[in-house]
Amino acid sequence: MGNTNLVNELQSSAERDDVLTVLRKARRLASKLGVNEIDEWLKAEQNGYAEGQDVPSYRKVKGVLVFNSNGPIPVGMGMTGNGIMDYPGGYSADRVAADPMSGIVAHIEDLLSKKMGIYEQLADNGLCNRFRKTLHPYFAHQVTFMFKLNTAQIKAIPDAVKDKILDWACELERRGVRGDDMTFNDNERLLAHSITFNISNSQIEQLNNMGNNVKGKLNG
Repeated sequence: MGNTNLVNELQSSAERDDVLTVLRKARRLASKLGVNEIDEWLKAEQNGYAEGQDVPSYRKVKGVLVFNSNGPIPVGMGMTGNGIMDYPGGYSADRVAADPMSGIVAHIEDLLSKKMGIYEQLADNGLCNRFRKTLHPYFAHQVTFMFKLNTAQIKAIPDAVKDKILDWACELERRGVRGDDMTFNDNERLLAHSITFNISNSQIEQLNNMGNNVKGKLNG
């Protein structure tokens, strides 16, 4: 990939390393360039997304409603079973996987090693009470409701992040931002600020006015 520099190093890392390593290297590069809004996205990927914070589309996954019976269901209750079961009639909704990237990686490791699903427990609120009323009152009070998250979508999150970091690093290189001698000059920083990066769909646009010091935007 040519002479080694900070941008080449990040490109190689995005193709070779685990997502946590790539995130650390990308944050280092973003800090050197002073592109704070991209750093905010990287920080959210590392530490998790706060309530109310815009979340990229690749972290929105399908959830199917299930419930844990928390004990055996007696015969004659309209269903039998013990443990986690599908909600009768079916119900699904889009959920947000807001966990820190380390948590996402841990979920994926559990999927591979223990063949376990990934579940999000519902708060005991009005929606939960609506579901509870559809079950037999003998056992409805003891169940807990959860969404079983789509495992394929969860497994795709680390690669989606690495792909977007690689997109950014490649665009930096195309614009002449290299980071030779482990540093960036003022012109490279200016060029880096003139790149608009839409993180949801990975669209990178070059601004018409190359001389303007316009900061990159992250649209969740």
